[in-house]
Amino acid sequence: MVRTWLLVLCAAAAAMAARAQPSASLVLENASVRAEFGPRGLEAVSDRTWQDAIHLTRDEFAVTVDGRTIESTALGEPQRTRTGDIVTYTWAAGAYRIEVRYEIRPDWRFVSKQIAIARGSGGDTMRVDTIRAIDAAIDADVESQYVPRAPRPALGTKAYGMFLRLPNDRGLLALVQNPFLDVHQDGRSFAIGYQPEMEWPRGEGPFPSDRALFVPYVRTGRSIAAEMTREWAPVPEEPTTSGMDEAEVVAFTDAVRSFLLYKPS
Repeated sequence: MVRTWLLVLCAAAAAMAARAQPSASLVLENASVRAEFGPRGLEAVSDRTWQDAIHLTRDEFAVTVDGRTIESTALGEPQRTRTGDIVTYTWAAGAYRIEVRYEIRPDWRFVSKQIAIARGSGGDTMRVDTIRAIDAAIDADVESQYVPRAPRPALGTKAYGMFLRLPNDRGLLALVQNPFLDVHQDGRSFAIGYQPEMEWPRGEGPFPSDRALFVPYVRTGRSIAAEMTREWAPVPEEPTTSGMDEAEVVAFTDAVRSFLLYKPS
C-alpha cells in the first residue's frame, strides 16, 4: 500500500513539473529555411546555410473586431498544435476564437504567418477594422532598414514591407501580402499592419488575414538605385546605396512568385 501511494505521489509530482515547464520548441523546416516555435509563436528563423538563426524576443499580434481591440499580449497562454507543416496557436478572447497559423511549404524560402478570427455567437456578421499581423522584436541590432513604398501614393497604396539589415550581412524581410501597409520600426522592434475595414458574414467561416511572411536573406553588398537615372543624365560614378540590395530584390521577388497561380517559365 505504501509503495502504491509513493508511486502515485511521484507520478503526480512529475505531471506538475511537466506543466510548470515551458513548452518545448517545435521546428518547421525544408531545404532552404528553418523556423523554431515556442509557447506563443515564432522564436527563431534562419536560412539553412547559416550557423546562427535570427532570434525573436517577441512575436505578437493585434486585431480590432466589432470596435474592440484585442492584443495578444493581454491574452493568456494559447493552445499549440502541429499538423504536418503547420503550427497553430489558438486563443479564446471573449466571444472570439483567434488562431495564428505558421507554415513552411517544401519550396518556400520563408515562414508564413496568418491570423484567423471566428465569432462564437451573436450577430450574422462581424466587422474587422484593423490587423497588426506582425508585432515583433529580434535579438540583433538593426544597422539600417529599407521600406519599399508605392510609386504612386495618389492610388492610396502605402508600403510593401520592410527589410531589416542586420550584422554580418544578414537580413530579414518582413511583409504582409497587402499594398496598404503601415510599417514601424524602433530599434529592435518592428510592426506591420493594415486596415481591412470589412464586414464578414459568419456563414463564410473564420475571417482570414492576409499572410505575413518572414524571409531571411544574405546581403550581397551590391545595391540598386531607388530611382532610375534620368534620360541623358550622367550615371553616378560612386556605387549607389539608396535602394535595395540585389539579394533583397531576389527575396521579395521569390516571395511574390511563390503565390502565383501561373508559374512563368
